[in-house]
Amino acid sequence: MSAVHLSRCDAYERAAVEASIDAVWTADIARGSRVLVKPNFLKAAPAERSIGPHPEVVRAVCLKLLEAGAEVTIADSPAFGTARGVAKANGVITVADELGIRVHGFSPIPRYIKTGTPTNLTLQLARDVLDADAVINLCKLKSHQQLGLTLAVKNLFGCIVGKRKPAWHLRLGDRDNLFGEMLVEVYRHVAPVLNVCDGVIAMEGNGPSEGDPRPVRVIAAAADAVALDVVLATLVGFDAELLRTTRAARTLGVGTPDLADIDVIGAALEDWDIRDWKRADGMPIFFDPVRVGKSTARQARYVLGLRTR
Repeated sequence: MSAVHLSRCDAYERAAVEASIDAVWTADIARGSRVLVKPNFLKAAPAERSIGPHPEVVRAVCLKLLEAGAEVTIADSPAFGTARGVAKANGVITVADELGIRVHGFSPIPRYIKTGTPTNLTLQLARDVLDADAVINLCKLKSHQQLGLTLAVKNLFGCIVGKRKPAWHLRLGDRDNLFGEMLVEVYRHVAPVLNVCDGVIAMEGNGPSEGDPRPVRVIAAAADAVALDVVLATLVGFDAELLRTTRAARTLGVGTPDLADIDVIGAALEDWDIRDWKRADGMPIFFDPVRVGKSTARQARYVLGLRTR
């Protein structure tokens, strides 16, 4: 059976967060390992918006790695802006500076990975991720207008660099469950050693960026991201079978998509009696090509402006 560890955490008070991370931590990190922490850095916004993991959760995760003697970096490829720009806005850069940890965006030149059958896809994954000795996947518990929820498996979509992400929306769109299968293939090839979710203050409603903060008071972790997603969906009263990634994981034989096969440790799911989770208004996965073109042009102008300052 897969194991998912849950810890109740009522607020982003440092001692409480550190205690919860200690309670759910199962990663065995070798001294000297190069460990990449991949947070959900969607866009620049204050931590109070609950768009990404709170700085105190990032701090506690990084401290665990530093205590193990790891060389730690924080990196992502945000949908909007730059990794450092997002980190400055949400307060993670302050944590990183205090701990002596570098925050950076992924290299723009990916490594091409063929998934083989049955999906037969060619993924463009960040070299930084593939070259790390270990990856810690640090997600946020949020609603998502296209996928229902965005959790651990979906967070690793950020390992596809830059504007190649909307290209996958255009290519796969809502055809069968190909988009979900692509997300599971990204997870399978990134293979994080631990998936950690910040659900102390989650986001319900029209996530992943325009929803409403919602106290859920949980920090969770698992080596199996599929199992973690199933447990977290169940915790907020969301049918895990509605998650494209759960269905895709079952099709591809990746992870543990059935709650009956998951051992929940540390706290019981019944401790969270959430029946009024506000779901997101549905949107198609397929992106309007005109919208993608305009977004790409804006991103190019932004990056050019940074380089000329």
